[in-house]
Amino acid sequence: MDTSRVLDDVVVALTISWIFWVVFGTLRRYLTTRAQAAVQKQIFAHIDSTEALLTLAANNSGRLFLESLTLETPEPTSPHRRILNGIQAGVVLSTFGLALMYLHHLKVSDRAELLIFGTGALGIGVGFLIAAFISLWLSRSLGLIRHDPRG
Repeated sequence: MDTSRVLDDVVVALTISWIFWVVFGTLRRYLTTRAQAAVQKQIFAHIDSTEALLTLAANNSGRLFLESLTLETPEPTSPHRRILNGIQAGVVLSTFGLALMYLHHLKVSDRAELLIFGTGALGIGVGFLIAAFISLWLSRSLGLIRHDPRG
């Protein structure tokens, strides 16, 4: 099997996966936004005066509701989420790199592309893992997260 054929197949699979990710991510955001708009429309149907709107804005939950009326709200980020995302990316890239290096070991091709790309992906994956564990250590030492998340 030719290395260029393997790389072509990998690129095609990654491109198709990316297209699905973009389409379904956009569809998910569209459906979420549509559901939020329907709820907001029902709530605003019950607000019939300026006084009712001021009463809504006077309490904390009403103020949070009014602040949520932006078109797109950023996803909340916490140290836990960012660290888990780094570990997730590190594991995926490291596994991908090891798989490419294993294909090179199986002598799929005499050329070195699989080894080069595999080593690069493994290096980036290990870098993500190291960065995640450093972030965990720093977050704990700075008091951003507790040592025991259960207690």
